[in-house]
Amino acid sequence: MNALLVQNFLALMKKREADDNLRLMVQRDLDRWGHEHREAVKRERAARAGGPEPLFFLADGDSWFDYPIRGNDPTTYVLGKHYDILENLKNLGRPQPLICKAAHAGDATTDELAWPRRKMMLDALGNPDNWGSSGRPDAILFSGGGNDIVGDHFSIYLNDAKAEKLGSPRFAATRFDLALDGIAAGYRSLIDFRNEYLPGTPIFTHEYDFAVPNGLGVPLCSGPWLGPSFENLGYDLRADLAANWGVVKELLGVFAVKLRDLGRAKDAQPFIVVSTQGTIPASRVDPHMPDESKWANEIHPTPEMFTEVAKRFIETFRTYAAFRGRI
Repeated sequence: MNALLVQNFLALMKKREADDNLRLMVQRDLDRWGHEHREAVKRERAARAGGPEPLFFLADGDSWFDYPIRGNDPTTYVLGKHYDILENLKNLGRPQPLICKAAHAGDATTDELAWPRRKMMLDALGNPDNWGSSGRPDAILFSGGGNDIVGDHFSIYLNDAKAEKLGSPRFAATRFDLALDGIAAGYRSLIDFRNEYLPGTPIFTHEYDFAVPNGLGVPLCSGPWLGPSFENLGYDLRADLAANWGVVKELLGVFAVKLRDLGRAKDAQPFIVVSTQGTIPASRVDPHMPDESKWANEIHPTPEMFTEVAKRFIETFRTYAAFRGRI
């Protein structure tokens, strides 16, 4: 047998084993969070003495809902704490909301809405220990689309430096529009899921703030997600940062418009897009440049900025009529 083919086969088996281990890790995380949520519900029921019942949320999403390190320090993972939007909602809400979490860092919408996660959400809905007196969540919280866009495939949505010199824009908007249709299919799947199993329940999702394509990933763990695409297409990460950031802003602005258009469909409502873009400020010195000190890495805010983004959710919840007095 050809030695190279044997090496390739063994490499494939190792990759399969690594993929299986990753799936097991994700499932263990989700199972543990489910148990912790039900324990929190028990404590809340025992402690409440005539006050308003807190809000109960079912949450699915990516690392903006599941960010398990402080800033950009991967060693803080072992502390078991989170610094994302959901964790901040628990800290900011009065009373604190109870969140049944089906979100996991790194997930694309194709992960968040594929059958394993759908089954998990159905199982959660069918367990009364997850919910308050209504026996169901007050809302679905969803964070999705970012991981469908970023990564090595981000280069698909860019024209290279040579094409730009010949007159093409740096942002390949037509190609990005085609990709958005796939992301929209995922969101549409969530809407249909809600309409079938939780009719009338609001969905709250959010825009992504303007990520910084500076080539900074999480050391030894993940990323970078944007910078390599710009760099390999002939753009400089420092000299071209303002223009590259402009592309990211335009791209994420188009994504936000797509979300809002999707939510306007009659059968999509109630579907609320929390206005979060612009929460993280640009540079005070040059508004065309990002304030890199507000970002832990290319696509994740610092803990302080995650708190500011979560405050936008709280503000939105407090203007939603059915939630008044409960958060």
